[in-house]
Amino acid sequence: MVDGTQELPNIMNLSKEIQTLGKSKDAYPNFLKDLDEAKLKELGRNYIDETKWSRTSKPFFIDKMPNNFLHIGLIKTILPNAKIIDTRRGAMDTSFSCFKQFFAKGQLFTYDLEDLGLFYNDYIKLMNHWHDIYPDEIYTVKYSNMITNTEEEITKLLNYCELPFESQCLEFYKSKRPVKTPSAAQVRQPIYKSGLDYWKNFEEDLNPLEKLFSSAIEK
Repeated sequence: MVDGTQELPNIMNLSKEIQTLGKSKDAYPNFLKDLDEAKLKELGRNYIDETKWSRTSKPFFIDKMPNNFLHIGLIKTILPNAKIIDTRRGAMDTSFSCFKQFFAKGQLFTYDLEDLGLFYNDYIKLMNHWHDIYPDEIYTVKYSNMITNTEEEITKLLNYCELPFESQCLEFYKSKRPVKTPSAAQVRQPIYKSGLDYWKNFEEDLNPLEKLFSSAIEK
């Protein structure tokens, strides 16, 4: 019932549109408060319309752009029925995974261990903020739980999404849909545990990064 789509740029584009409406680079996000309900609904409809190219006729779809965590306030303002899924892997595994991946463009913070650590800490602080504002509207999936107890975690996630369980959720690797992100190879494999604490193979080299996470308190 759900289209996977891809990492869609539309939410980030909408944030730039709001800057234009507010006639200032500093207008986003504060200018949202000056928009009436009709304009906010229009922005929501524009998002739905402008992402149709990435979807089929399924009733729901996922926008898995990682940078969307910056814009959860915007998303919930223009799309109040949106389900927010915050997928978390351990800080060290996440950061090392980013560090060893050469991105074709953007993501400049991934090229330096200190930048990575600071970015991750900021992500935790911002997500804590969003959880305070939307306490019952963000569902957090822990990577380690999904790996070790897959079917139960998928069932709980689908319950949050108000969707029935489908066997394809356990056989996602059989999907033929194209995947254009760095995870393309992984999603063609069944769930595996070798990624858990993989960073420890390089622990001595990653000590400076580990020290940066001592102050990051997750909710």
